[in-house]
Amino acid sequence: MLNSYRLKFRELFGDIEIVSTVDHPYSSPPIRIFSSHYLLYEFQKIGRKSLLISWDSIKPPKGRIYRSSMGLDIGILATHNSDLLFYNTDLIYPKQQPKKIDFEKLDNYFEAIINAFYDENLKDYRMTLRDNFKALISGYKKVLSESETSHHFYKNTLSWFYSYFDLHFLSDFIQGNMISLYGSEEVRKWMIWGLQQLNREEPKYGNFLGDNNFFSHRLFRTLDDKNIEYNYFFEENILEGIQTGQVLFSHELFFYFLALANVKHFGNDRGFFERLSKNPHFKNVKNLQITKHNQDSYPLVELLTANTFEVLEVNNHFKIKRIKKVFKDDSKTMTMLFVHIRNKELFKNILLEKGSAKPISLDVGDFY
Repeated sequence: MLNSYRLKFRELFGDIEIVSTVDHPYSSPPIRIFSSHYLLYEFQKIGRKSLLISWDSIKPPKGRIYRSSMGLDIGILATHNSDLLFYNTDLIYPKQQPKKIDFEKLDNYFEAIINAFYDENLKDYRMTLRDNFKALISGYKKVLSESETSHHFYKNTLSWFYSYFDLHFLSDFIQGNMISLYGSEEVRKWMIWGLQQLNREEPKYGNFLGDNNFFSHRLFRTLDDKNIEYNYFFEENILEGIQTGQVLFSHELFFYFLALANVKHFGNDRGFFERLSKNPHFKNVKNLQITKHNQDSYPLVELLTANTFEVLEVNNHFKIKRIKKVFKDDSKTMTMLFVHIRNKELFKNILLEKGSAKPISLDVGDFY
């Protein structure tokens, strides 16, 4: 049984040893993502070929990580202004085309902050901020013009960053190894084939899908987020829905098929392989999860303090408010780092840091 799943996986995806799910269609990629890509690239250099799946069958999340998931984050500006967001929270990413944000408004907000809080004694710093900001805007305009979908937008953004800092090997790695979960015909074929296989030839493994000890989330849902009963998960309407993109499958079901195919996973499995290994039929799958929680990347940057501001438009004037901001996890973005570092080699060295030293300490609003 395991051999048939492995053979089908190779038929569709080639000789892949590791599947990574650390990527989402971030509008401003988190800094941690870059260390993940470097680790995966290092695996590939020694023959452990990776498939990077951008987990995009989700809606842009609300809350503290909107900076990375919806907008163009420059660090010193905090805003939920819809004119400055590439996406809304109503649809999953693949059903949205990244919109052209109001770059002029973003520039006006940026200048208002610079003029209000960085006086003439910081002339060089102001110039650095402006130069970096303009380079970032230019890059994003180029990427938007070349990207028809959210997946292409994310993939091309990564490629632009890597190329800008002469890390072309990482740009090539991303372009050659990353696919969209939702948009991949191979992924759909893989999931449909797996469900048919469970029904026709391996019903005992299909029975596990009803076990809440392993599967803690709904297996299927519609595009408008309604549950789909899985008692007859192999029914044609479910399979047809997956094929047409009208039915979305859970991360746990995807991980389950990786386990059946004996394919290793890089990223956060939310404890799935550990839970599954408690069943005697799957006692060895625990070893397929090659990264522990929060260990699929290494810390590149530690943000000590945050000088970040909110800009309000009141009676045709800007009112600027300093806000207290704690930057954690995905709210620490590559775009923010880009704006604050004038030394290109320093930036490049941060990306290539292999975790052997402590992360570099930065203050948002200062310059390096």
